[in-house]
Amino acid sequence: MKRPNPTFLKKASSIRSGRRLRTLIILTSIAAVTFVAVFIASVASMQDLYRRSFPELVGAATSSTESLTSYTRPTRETTTTTTTTEETTTTESTPLGPIIHTTPSSESEESSTDTTPTTTQNNEADPIPSSPDVEFKDFKDFDKVSYGQRALLLENMKTSVDKFITDHPDYRISFRYENMKNGETLGINDIEPIVPGGAIALPVADYAYEKMAAGTFSPTSEYTYDGKGDANSSYIAKNFSSGKKFYAQTLLNYAITHNDTVALSQTIENLGGIDEVADKISEGAIVKYGDTCYYTAYDKKEYQGKHRTCATDMSNYVKKIYFGFINDTEVYKVLINDLYASEVASPIKQAFPEEAQVFHSYGINQEQGSHIDVAIVNYREPVTVTIYVEGKDDTVANEAIRTMAGYVKDYLDSCYLPG
Repeated sequence: MKRPNPTFLKKASSIRSGRRLRTLIILTSIAAVTFVAVFIASVASMQDLYRRSFPELVGAATSSTESLTSYTRPTRETTTTTTTTEETTTTESTPLGPIIHTTPSSESEESSTDTTPTTTQNNEADPIPSSPDVEFKDFKDFDKVSYGQRALLLENMKTSVDKFITDHPDYRISFRYENMKNGETLGINDIEPIVPGGAIALPVADYAYEKMAAGTFSPTSEYTYDGKGDANSSYIAKNFSSGKKFYAQTLLNYAITHNDTVALSQTIENLGGIDEVADKISEGAIVKYGDTCYYTAYDKKEYQGKHRTCATDMSNYVKKIYFGFINDTEVYKVLINDLYASEVASPIKQAFPEEAQVFHSYGINQEQGSHIDVAIVNYREPVTVTIYVEGKDDTVANEAIRTMAGYVKDYLDSCYLPG
């Protein structure tokens, strides 16, 4: 038998080794690419989960001075936005389209000045800002309708709101009206879960001032700003650098008057954290802020998540502040003053004449398409108006709030003769 050529055997062995090496390299490359792809997808998923988990800290509200005859997107002399956080998961259904993400409008050159520090700043806490004192006016109007006629007029207002909701099927709307003089109420979709955005500052501030009155929360405790935050959603991030100190009551003022993200988040931390605050503001609530709830959003997707509320709960929060001010003025005076001095544009306020007094908090969460205005309106009678509109177009949503608030104004006008 002829023996194999050794040179041929070596070449064959070399070819096999080369093939194995190439195969190993290819498989290793495929595994590496797969790992990178999975890692990137995981990071993107976690970022989306964070946004879904904390929508009230992702929301925004901007402000401006605007005419009562036309509506433009809310802007402010110094643009700010508001946030807090909400958990959400969704089940796909038939989407109507993505929520439009918009950039808050820039501050107007005529009415504002850039105060961003350039080189140095005084890091000591500034004096606590003080909004002007305000008292509720007595309109001294005369009733011009009987109780029976008033009931019919209230029913007419309900019909108008119902029709408006029916005519806007691509928007999810909640409406709540309460009269603090005679106790009448009107609610439509008012116990459905909603995303409150920065308007959640209302019950947070109420809790803080209660603790101040009890001596368990100091208005002069200090917080040192760490330089984090979005300048489009925070007055603090826009105007100050890391190291600046703020008093606790200053943060409360910014959370209410500027819808400041950083101020609201730090206030929640100062009060014990989101879980403690959620438990407190959930007391007696229909939708428990710390519990998971389920609902269908404007885009026809099924959502589940924490940190929701409802129009009735928001109305109850602001109503509690009103009666707190009436019965214990010293405790609630600062909060009422700040609500009246809010620099955030109010669609509800735009629906009422200049003599009306509007104490409000506006919240927007662009991730969820949510827009809410919650207000004490003192016009002929003291009432609360809470209107929530969820949809993809900010301008349409805010115009919807203004339109429905106009129904409340027309109703009150129809019940009175000027005094």
